[in-house]
Amino acid sequence: MKKINLLTLLTVITFGASAQISAERLAINRIEKGKWLKVEHQLYKSLKKDSLNAEARYGLSKLYFSPAYPNFNIDSAYHYVQSALVAYGGLTFRQRDRLKRFPLDSGFLIDQRKKIDSAAFERAKKINTEKSYIDFTTHFQSASQQEAAVELRNEVAFVDALKINTYPSFLAYLTKYPKSSRANEARQRYEKLLFEEKTKDGKLSSYEEFIREYPESLHYKEVERNIFEISTAAGTPLSLTKFLEKYPQPGFYTKMAKDMLYHIEKDSDIRRKYAFKSDSVEMISRLEKGYLIPIFKGGKFGFMTQQGKEILSPQFTGIHESYLCGAIKADYLITAEGIVGRSGKVIMQGKIEQAEDLGFGFLKLRMSSCWKVIHKSGYTINDPCVEDAKVISGQYLAIKKNKKWGLFAFNGKQLLLYQYEEIETLDKIIVLNKTRKKILVTVDQLANLANKIPLNESMVYDEIRQLLTEHYLVRNGTLEGVINSSLVFVVPLERHSITQSPYGFVIEKNKKYRVNDVSQELRGKEFDHLNFYGDWIGLQENGNTSLYQGREKKFLRKKLDSLWFENQVAFTLRNDSLKVYFNSGKSLDFESKVGVRFVKSADSTNHFYVQEKNKNSVYRVASGAKLFSAEFDDLEYLGHGFFLINKGAKKGLIDELGKIVLPIENTAIVSTGPGIVSLLKDQKFGLFNLISHKLIKPSFERNVMLYDEDKLLAFKEGYYGFINWDAKALSAFEFEEVQLWNDSIAMVKRNFQWSLYEIDAKKIVVSKIKDFHLVGDQGDEKVVVVHRENFYGILSNKRGEIIPASYTDIINLGTADEPLYFAEKHIEEAGIYVIIYFDQNGKILRKQAFEEDEYGKIYCDEN
Repeated sequence: MKKINLLTLLTVITFGASAQISAERLAINRIEKGKWLKVEHQLYKSLKKDSLNAEARYGLSKLYFSPAYPNFNIDSAYHYVQSALVAYGGLTFRQRDRLKRFPLDSGFLIDQRKKIDSAAFERAKKINTEKSYIDFTTHFQSASQQEAAVELRNEVAFVDALKINTYPSFLAYLTKYPKSSRANEARQRYEKLLFEEKTKDGKLSSYEEFIREYPESLHYKEVERNIFEISTAAGTPLSLTKFLEKYPQPGFYTKMAKDMLYHIEKDSDIRRKYAFKSDSVEMISRLEKGYLIPIFKGGKFGFMTQQGKEILSPQFTGIHESYLCGAIKADYLITAEGIVGRSGKVIMQGKIEQAEDLGFGFLKLRMSSCWKVIHKSGYTINDPCVEDAKVISGQYLAIKKNKKWGLFAFNGKQLLLYQYEEIETLDKIIVLNKTRKKILVTVDQLANLANKIPLNESMVYDEIRQLLTEHYLVRNGTLEGVINSSLVFVVPLERHSITQSPYGFVIEKNKKYRVNDVSQELRGKEFDHLNFYGDWIGLQENGNTSLYQGREKKFLRKKLDSLWFENQVAFTLRNDSLKVYFNSGKSLDFESKVGVRFVKSADSTNHFYVQEKNKNSVYRVASGAKLFSAEFDDLEYLGHGFFLINKGAKKGLIDELGKIVLPIENTAIVSTGPGIVSLLKDQKFGLFNLISHKLIKPSFERNVMLYDEDKLLAFKEGYYGFINWDAKALSAFEFEEVQLWNDSIAMVKRNFQWSLYEIDAKKIVVSKIKDFHLVGDQGDEKVVVVHRENFYGILSNKRGEIIPASYTDIINLGTADEPLYFAEKHIEEAGIYVIIYFDQNGKILRKQAFEEDEYGKIYCDEN
């Protein structure tokens, strides 16, 4: 009995255990058969009994993950498999061992979760939105597809940002996904769109605000370029100085601004002190002082300064042929390797056929069939192939391409497209020629184009002509007007004719004249005729002629019979009265019958005389003051208070007091120099000094010439000799020709050879000079190359011998003011030329020996 009961008990226990496991197992089996209600009932019933029932939770995960299940739900399936794993994790070893018979262990659960993860991932991909991937990565954190989902999330979000394509969309993307593989591209797009949005108006203020707010922007360089181009578009020292003051930090555009400023100031009419000096600018300034001389060594050309310093070592295979004759003052050099600056910096490489300095730092270079515009600092302007270029108003570059002109700022920014037949300047106005019309703009309007301020093209005319002041006559058909340099009308455009006078514009309409700027008394009144002469105005109104003084704004005389002007004098005639007005304000009255004649003068007319009865009265034009009265046929003013007086065929001199200085007995009196007149009487020549009143009576065969203050050169018996003011001979009359050397020594020619003759000592100090020619004339110093016997040397009338006459040739490679001598000694037997370069004081700067073929490459044959 006991044995049966024990067996029965074991059977009951075993059967009970099997029955419990089988309920979940049975439910899972029913999933496969689609018995959804029974499955749900059984599994939820088991879960209700035991909330930590891993088998039931596993079964529910399987149920919700069954595609045919009406309530199929991946999220619920994932929830139950995750909770099953948690429940399983809380089981004891014995309980886990029991579950293996289910069968169920962690492997089953993990495998189930992987399947759910994969399904969830596929679901997210199918939806393919940022949210779907965010949901996946948030709810399925253990999925192996997490990394892939993150990448897909980032990609979808990037595409979404692309669709919006604004800088905020990319900023939001970068904020959420800073480590995305698209982050770099997103940042570039963000920076680009941000830059474009913030600076879309293209104005300087927008660029400056942008650079303040976003100093780390990827577009910093572009912003910096725009700020530079707009700020300096005017091309003036002021605009460049302001830019450098505002942006002093070293950089590409700072250097460019300094280079521009240096050359603009150097070529400007008004020199300004360079405000922003640097080592490079100081070096360039030093290098550009003085002139250069070419040198040749080892088959290569180089250059040295006039002090003999080798500034560019021999390195060029060829140089411009004009350089061989020295005195190179240009700040650029044309070589076979290209254009180089004096510092050796290559401005432009390649073969340069022609170079033209446009000024203000720009060169126009011909390369092949094209011109290229380049700044001497090295930056180029616009296209590499243009037809022509020129500087406009000292502030802009006009460039021609495809037969049309465009306009550029000095900084390279294009301001006007290629659309004009011509671009020219009239003082402060720029004239744009287009379709046979002239569009007038100011230099400031052109600069504003860089700041996106449109050009006002309303001032369009057929013709424009500059008047004497800053005013311009414009014409459209029969309409004329006057504008100023600000393009504001001074005289409106109407059907009238306009001319300029000293007192404003004379406007003629219907044969009537009016002037717009004299006095209230005349303004707006119409006249039959107007005549301007200095400060005087001749007026004709209703048949009456009047004289008006413009400076004092008053009538001088009215109802005149006649009015005329001559030599700064106004003549008015009324009835029998002649009244003469002078610039001093003084006037004189004469009878109408008198004759008025102006005295001839070599310079300006300063005197006139009135023929009264038997005598002529002489007056000064400037003041109207009477000087003297005398009898004469004609009068000429010689200066220094002396008049040449003529009576019949004889001539003499009279002073301003009417005193006869030289009797009226000479055949001719002719001015031969400042304060000197030559006298001719009875076929003999003399001399009179109007300043010192010294006289050489006529006694020589030719004109007596002044050698210096105390010595004169006279001609007698076929030869020249020296005399003093007492006509005493200082030398023998033995010279064929004489030229001034200095106060004590003369260059004299005798027996077909020149010599240096010391006048007081009456001796030759240098002889046997075949010929000579002037090298330089620096004030009172004369420097000549002398040819003595078969050799050449250099002599100075101040310093004597500078280079001895021992060379076979001497050429001045410098200037007249600062010579530099190329002295040659030809050793014919050896076929060698020894060359010595001397400065203006005879100091040796460089020595060199050349073979004959080398010598031809460095020799200047234009002298």
